[in-house]
Amino acid sequence: MSILALLPSQTVSVTSSGKLVMTRKFISGMALYAQLWDGPVRALLNVVPGSPALDNVEVDPSDLPFQAIPVSFERQDFYPHLQGVAVALGGPHYQLHGWVKRALAMGVQPVSCVEYSLQTRLDIARAEGASTFQIAKRSAWEIREEVRNLRDLSRSAAIQCNGTPTYDTYHHINSNTLLYFDTRVSESDYATQEHTHNRLHRYFSGAPLHLAFSGRWIRMKGVHHLTDMAQELSCRKVPYKFSICGGGDLETYLRGEIQRLQLKDVQLLGNLNFTKELLPLMREQVDLFVAPHIQGDPACTYLETLACGVPIVGYANEAWSGILNRAPVGWSAPVGDPKALARVIASLEKSELAERSLAALQFAKAHSFERTYEARVQHLASCTRS
Repeated sequence: MSILALLPSQTVSVTSSGKLVMTRKFISGMALYAQLWDGPVRALLNVVPGSPALDNVEVDPSDLPFQAIPVSFERQDFYPHLQGVAVALGGPHYQLHGWVKRALAMGVQPVSCVEYSLQTRLDIARAEGASTFQIAKRSAWEIREEVRNLRDLSRSAAIQCNGTPTYDTYHHINSNTLLYFDTRVSESDYATQEHTHNRLHRYFSGAPLHLAFSGRWIRMKGVHHLTDMAQELSCRKVPYKFSICGGGDLETYLRGEIQRLQLKDVQLLGNLNFTKELLPLMREQVDLFVAPHIQGDPACTYLETLACGVPIVGYANEAWSGILNRAPVGWSAPVGDPKALARVIASLEKSELAERSLAALQFAKAHSFERTYEARVQHLASCTRS
């Protein structure tokens, strides 16, 4: 049986007792690889001191349904673990440059998985940079990295692109390129017609529009724009309720702005359990999701929200614009303009909200967690026959 190896960008840490610290999201994805691949699945995990995330868990490697092998991308000690491997999925990563060429020399079919386009990485640099010098320095580094990334991508047996920004950017350099949308919502957790009907009936009966945001409270997600948007809605006399879920560096800022602007209709719910708390909230109560991402990272948030039958109003970054070009599942506003987001929300017709709620669910069903991984595994398997 052929071996599938993965070199994920997701980092892990190791406890003194030898347990691995990783995210539940990563484990669920790897478990599905192990279920769908016809042979052993091996994860070569980049160990770094402390890998903070919202849903970290400690696990015994022997309890996992796949081989979990701690390695160091910096020391590049993972190559011996590629011996006998049929297909390897990894990169681009600043510590993996050249891995494609070495894998080919070992008889391994290398497949590159791309998450961020150069434009998105430059947007993130601008969002996170504290000074013009830092932004310029980070941008120059990203451009140099792109030259090296393109070398690996052009030599790969195939490319898998998470989201439209990378697909639109790179599919022309490799004819065997797959577009997918990352999500962790299983088909059993999707909204039902009853969920959607009850939610819309409540809104149509006069309940305030229930808005939501979920994710990391950091600048690249545009969280610092949420209170300005809410204030504009209040000024426009729009009846609304706004639930902000998640956590991060901007919590103090959010609490201060909510108090300063007297936003009585905005509530911070903190980190919710994804399956037991967040998904039920979205399916049963939320009418519209607000996504002020000021860069085009292929956030799982998009597909996971649509799976709840909830349309999205978001900034017209690369990722969200790419989805809207493929399906009428929400609305967009110019990047960096929270008042424009509020104007879009204030102008929504109830019938339009209902139509796009149904379209959201239909689009998400075509890209469920199971269907996405089935397509990705089939694409990887095709490389063994090339």
